[in-house]
Amino acid sequence: MSAHDKTLYALTRLVNTGVVSGVEVLNAMLASEIRPDVPSIRVIEPYDMDRETMVPEDSRFAIVEMGFNGSLQGNSGLVFPKDNAWKFVEKVAGDDAGEGELDFVSTGVLTEIGNIVLNRVMGTIGNALALNLDYVVPNFFQGTLDRLWKRDPENAGLVASTQFRVDDFATEGNIVVFFDKDSFSRVMSLVAGKQE
Repeated sequence: MSAHDKTLYALTRLVNTGVVSGVEVLNAMLASEIRPDVPSIRVIEPYDMDRETMVPEDSRFAIVEMGFNGSLQGNSGLVFPKDNAWKFVEKVAGDDAGEGELDFVSTGVLTEIGNIVLNRVMGTIGNALALNLDYVVPNFFQGTLDRLWKRDPENAGLVASTQFRVDDFATEGNIVVFFDKDSFSRVMSLVAGKQE
């Protein structure tokens, strides 16, 4: 296994630990049980963002956004396909958004789910690397991923794709973390150092 592959594997384990921890908190709060798959992670290097085909440009999502600063600077998001997000809320919280639309209650539920999962993921990364992070209050929006990475070619990111399963329903979810260039280099260096 190459050094890069070892770093990617270590990042996968950190993100997975954070996702599982967040889901455990959610399951203690909700009547339904959420079962996430182990995420697959892609790393997007600085200056590759424009060339990276993360998703079709016109794809629209239901996104919970949470910025962070402190030892690292960046933005994170929990991203669901817009057409599936309302069904996911209905399954986990019993809220019938009706006709496939996200209403005030369901967007609030998604925001809280994103808040918990993103806090746990970033907290796991921060704790493992001995970094202090402060979080911005999470915000829900519907749209494309442009807003998360701010169209800054120096930003880099992690895209962790998983399936969230509830009863007989499953939807793809992406945990997306974008760092500024210096923060990304620091994360990769620190994770690589722990593999030596």
